[in-house]
Amino acid sequence: MLVASVQTGHRLGAVESRAADVEVLARLARDPVPRVRFAYAALVGDFGRRVPEGVLEVLAGDGQARIRRAVTRWDVPPAVRERLAGDDDAAVRAAAVTEQLWASAAPAVRESLLADPAPEVRDALAVLFAGERERG
Repeated sequence: MLVASVQTGHRLGAVESRAADVEVLARLARDPVPRVRFAYAALVGDFGRRVPEGVLEVLAGDGQARIRRAVTRWDVPPAVRERLAGDDDAAVRAAAVTEQLWASAAPAVRESLLADPAPEVRDALAVLFAGERERG
């Protein structure tokens, strides 16, 4: 079984396999090698896969900012997106800024984002608001 292999390359190959079982792949969210967790986070929703319950939450709490940022690509539960919007890393906070977040965020989350000193967060909000004006 590739997911259980001691060779990192095999586990990376499992992530990229369209035939891999989603429940088995879910173990990779806790892989000891950050590169494997990142590949899994980047591809977890690809190939029309169902994402097992709790996997995105695990990845959203990862110690690596690039892994947490990769999670923002997916349709994550509102509470997880709010947590990412309050992340220590400005790039993660910026990536968490989406229509989905803004529509469901608690007022405190919105206020925190509006007051965020990081230029990338302010830029993400500007893009979001510009898109809302175009549609509205």
